[in-house]
Parts: sequence; structure tokens; C-alpha cells
Amino acid sequence: MKLLIIEGTSTSGKTTLANILDKKLNVSGRSSRLVREDKTLMPVLKSDDPAVHVEHIEKIIASISKEDYEFVITDRFHLTSAAVCNMPESDFSKIEDSLLNFDPLIVFLEIDSDKLGSRIFEAMKHRDPSWNEHVTSKGTKEEITSWYLKTQEKLLSRIDTSRLKHLKFNATDSNYEKIAKEIIKEII
Repeated sequence: MKLLIIEGTSTSGKTTLANILDKKLNVSGRSSRLVREDKTLMPVLKSDDPAVHVEHIEKIIASISKEDYEFVITDRFHLTSAAVCNMPESDFSKIEDSLLNFDPLIVFLEIDSDKLGSRIFEAMKHRDPSWNEHVTSKGTKEEITSWYLKTQEKLLSRIDTSRLKHLKFNATDSNYEKIAKEIIKEII
């Protein structure tokens, strides 16, 4: 089994890309399962306790290990948890040791820093009210933009310390079909 971990800050297109990859893999006759962020991140998003995040990730890893798919795609996973709770390096390393059993590939979607704020505010026009509440809890427009830029920087920093193979894509232009084709070429 190959584990595809789709990461990036909010509005980078993780869910869109994960859906495209899942569909392309299934259409090509490959078995895949998509684990959405309501399972990977949302249950622990409000916790800043690394132990809570580690325990949750370990449960997902145990569940994935019982799967019989060629590919499992996660919409966010250990990088986001590590950034959210400032996970100690020792815990991060332990999780990655477990993930190495799944031939993992992290796909990171980056947004140009001068475009990230406008993407966040544009997304607020069509996203769920609870997401909008989460965003506005960060403060003023400037504080919100700064928070998401810092989050992207934290994620990029964690990628740099990760031992897992990874691909970085600039997703500012939202060309997810092109990105998906490049990933499929890499994994098949």
C-alpha cells in the first residue's frame, strides 16, 4: 500500500486534489481510499496537546494498516497536527517511523504569500459558517492573513525536517488536474 498525504494551508486545494487523485486512481483500475480531514484533523484541531494529536494519528495509522487498498490518500495528516500543537521532534519522528511502512509520499500545496490572504477571504464567501467562525477567531484581516502565512511557514519547516519523500507544488493557479497528473506519473 502507498500512502499519499496531501498537505498545505487552508484554501490550498488539498480536498480538491485528494478528490481528483482518488477518482483518477479508481478510474485507472487502482483501488484507493480517501481519508478526509473530518477524520484526520478535525477531531483534534482545537487541542494544542501533542499527546492528543499523537494518539489520534496512531489510531488512524492502525486503521490504515488493516486496509487492503493499493493507495490510501489522506486530506491532511501528521504535518498539520505537528504544526497545530507544536509537536516535539521526538513525537514527530516516532510517527514518521510508523508511516515508513506505507511507502508514503507527502504532497505539499503551497500558495504564494501575496495571494494567501485574498484566497482565505474569497473562500469565506462559500465555506461553512463554522469555518468562517474559525477564521475570524484569528482577529483582523491582517492578523488572519499573518496567521495563515505563519501556518504555511510552519508546515514548510516540518516538510524540511521530514524523512518522508515529498513533492511540493505551487497551487496558487489552482491547476489541480496538472498537479494530479504529475503525482500519478510519480506513483504509478
